[in-house]
Amino acid sequence: VIISITAPTPVFMNSAFTMSWSGTDVINYKIKSNNATSGIATTDIDLGTATSRSITPTAAGTYVYTITATNSAGVTSSNTATVVVEALPTFTSFTVNSTATSVTVAPSASLTFAGTGFSTGATLQGRNSAGTANATLPTTASATAGTTTYYAAAVKVLNGVTNYSPVRSVNVIVAAN
Repeated sequence: VIISITAPTPVFMNSAFTMSWSGTDVINYKIKSNNATSGIATTDIDLGTATSRSITPTAAGTYVYTITATNSAGVTSSNTATVVVEALPTFTSFTVNSTATSVTVAPSASLTFAGTGFSTGATLQGRNSAGTANATLPTTASATAGTTTYYAAAVKVLNGVTNYSPVRSVNVIVAAN
């Protein structure tokens, strides 16, 4: 019995990924992992003849998944796949014009937004106030007096899956002429 396993790596915690496998003349597959937070139990789970499984790891780490196959002659064989699971992206601060979280500027003044303390591979992305859609961070302030709140998050993509940190906000106060 020869088992071939396909699994994406790295993946995000709390995001499902699909692991698949194949073998020759297999009548039963089983799966287990080295840690319960991997999304699969540490004891064998009988899969019958299923050749894939959706897995949702609940913590960052490196997990080893073992697939065991049994053929019609009763011969068993095992193979493993190692999957790296990363935490969601993070960042520690969001500023405008190198200040803290609020700045007062003249109408149409230049704006520079920045984030610091990013987790590895994450970048700054403007977001809406609910954190549910991307938004553009402007390079100039409004020409009209008033306060506008801008939002941003850290964003990272792994194997085609995009995840965002919680949003942070800054206020731009445009002074009256």
